[in-house]
Amino acid sequence: MGALSPRTRNAQVELYQNGDVDFLIATDAIGMGLNMDIGHVALADDSKFDGQSMRRLSPAELAQIAGRAGRHTTDGTFGVTEDCRALEQEVIDAIETHYFPPVRQLYWRSRKLNFNTLDGLLKSLEAPPPYPFMVRKGDGVDHLTLQALADRPDIRALSNSPGRLRILWDVSQIPDFRKTLTDSHVVMLARIFDSLARHGQLDSRWVAAQLSHLDRLDGDIDTLMTRIAHIRTWTYITHKNGWTDTKQDWQELAKSIEDRLSDELHNRLTQRFVDRRAAHLSRRLKESTVLIASVRLDGTVLVEGEEVGRLDGFAFHPSLSETGGDADEKAMILAAARKGLPDEIERRVAALTISADPAFRLDEKGQIIWRDAFVGRLVRADNLYAPRAEVGDSDLLSTDQKARMADRLNQFITDHVHTILSPLLALSKPDQLFPAEESEAVENSVTEKTETPAPDNQPTAEDKTPVQVPAQPRQLSGAAKGLLWQIYEGLGTVERRLLAAQLHETTENDKPLLAKAGLRVGTETLYLPDMLKPAPIALRVLLWCLYHQTFPSCGPPPEGRVSFPVPDEAKDVAGGFWMAAGYRRLGSRIMRVDMVERVAALVRAAARDGVFEISDDMLSLAGVSRIDMALILKDLGCRQVGERPSEDPEKPAIAQFERIQKKRAPRPQQKQTAQNKDNYKNRTKSSSRQGHRKNHAPLRRGAKQPDPNSPFAVLAALKK
Repeated sequence: MGALSPRTRNAQVELYQNGDVDFLIATDAIGMGLNMDIGHVALADDSKFDGQSMRRLSPAELAQIAGRAGRHTTDGTFGVTEDCRALEQEVIDAIETHYFPPVRQLYWRSRKLNFNTLDGLLKSLEAPPPYPFMVRKGDGVDHLTLQALADRPDIRALSNSPGRLRILWDVSQIPDFRKTLTDSHVVMLARIFDSLARHGQLDSRWVAAQLSHLDRLDGDIDTLMTRIAHIRTWTYITHKNGWTDTKQDWQELAKSIEDRLSDELHNRLTQRFVDRRAAHLSRRLKESTVLIASVRLDGTVLVEGEEVGRLDGFAFHPSLSETGGDADEKAMILAAARKGLPDEIERRVAALTISADPAFRLDEKGQIIWRDAFVGRLVRADNLYAPRAEVGDSDLLSTDQKARMADRLNQFITDHVHTILSPLLALSKPDQLFPAEESEAVENSVTEKTETPAPDNQPTAEDKTPVQVPAQPRQLSGAAKGLLWQIYEGLGTVERRLLAAQLHETTENDKPLLAKAGLRVGTETLYLPDMLKPAPIALRVLLWCLYHQTFPSCGPPPEGRVSFPVPDEAKDVAGGFWMAAGYRRLGSRIMRVDMVERVAALVRAAARDGVFEISDDMLSLAGVSRIDMALILKDLGCRQVGERPSEDPEKPAIAQFERIQKKRAPRPQQKQTAQNKDNYKNRTKSSSRQGHRKNHAPLRRGAKQPDPNSPFAVLAALKK
């Protein structure tokens, strides 16, 4: 602090005395005489480097330091820190009684200066002391400056009279507060002496230019300190009698510039090294258990009027100092936030727990967003369709608040999945897909009218009311149920080749039921068309990524795109990722499965006659080039068998393809024993001999025979 101006130094000391800072470090605290109200002085060391060597401080020097403790009638104390060796008792007694050995030497310089000649002046400054206890001071700054000026021929030429030599000696005593150890100060003094020697005063225009150059507040801290040191030199100059034309005006101008520079330096030092906010909050934390806090609309948090950070949802981001702060500063700000924000946090927790589902949304990584802020994330669970929600990290939430938030977030994700994927979730319970339809009225009529009249109290055949027969629920076969379960586990999309066995085992009765369940059985893929909309696609991709704990960098398919090139970052993405989204990779394209079916239909139609070529319809529908289409055909089970010359000689030959015939697996049939075969033959011969009866419809193969134990079996007797 020794290089600071008095105004800046006092302002910095005031920060310490006001409690804005806990420490004040001054490199020359004793020498410059800090006038502070100090109660105790603790010595961290009892030795110093005096410019030539390390030495222990004398009792007088220790007393000068310890004497800073105590003001007026209030006594102070002194001691040492843990790292400093203890003071000897005689040293302590000397400090307390202020009794020290006498000074045996004094520095001396002659006051009888010779102003007749320049050399005579220099020689008089080097005169020996008159007494042995005096030591000549030969390294005075003014003496060294005079020697530097005397070495300049122009200065020697002007120093030709006692009056001018007196002026030269006064100029040599102008202090160099900059202490740059360069010739710039000597050059300025030479200009001043030249102007005074020739004109008796300094040139006003030159003085104004010098002061104007220093009247600037830009630059860093070092630049400001240099300007302050320079203006202090000019303040000294303006106080010399007769050197300027309007002494008072120049003094006021120099003083105002110094004050502005000093205030700016104080502000810069405070901004860089002093955290008033931390000091204020630290005091308030010690004084009170409850702090006044407010949150602006943009999330800025104010505690006791000081900005401490930003509240993003429930996550608090402390606002640290420009230097990045340290652990202590961060801990202090968090402590202030915990004391000031409990009411706001509870209000937000209550608002979240009563928010409707539309208030929440999910991003591609499974993060739950509420009011545009991250509040939780989804993590893998054992059930593919039921990931678990975890509350985001926050130092401001209690255990109870986190539990309440987790319950609401888990309820949201459950409702969200059931709302978006309800047709898909229904496949997991095939027995509940087709409930019994409303009872159908079955009219039991008599084929032949009887001649016996009915009693008056009995209805005739014509008057009989229909009998209500409850319909039986339509049931899927076991193979069809297994098929739906495979679709359910595949998030609504499965390649047909993987379900070939189950498809062969389904019955004719299963087909309309599967269609009613929303399943589309394509030649390439089994899928649910309702699950190919943007919202189901995004959710299915997220569920797949969470369950497999991998999030491809390419992200989900672009919304609304039915076909797009394979992204560079998706070269190694598993096929299950695209299938879960309702897409399939064909060649160098990613294509939605319903579009795959349409392209495959064109290919099948073209391949019915054997060898075929890529048509314009194929290219238009797939939106690809012939090269890409050739790769798609390969993945659709085709192969190139040749090519023919193009009608245009400048165009390449046209490739020809054919479908690779797949061997169909025989449909499973029930094994028949030899007895069953014989019975079948006998029934066939008997039927041939008897022929068809007129009033009976031919027996359908596989027709179900009435159950004799059914409650409606008695109705069959009426037909006989």
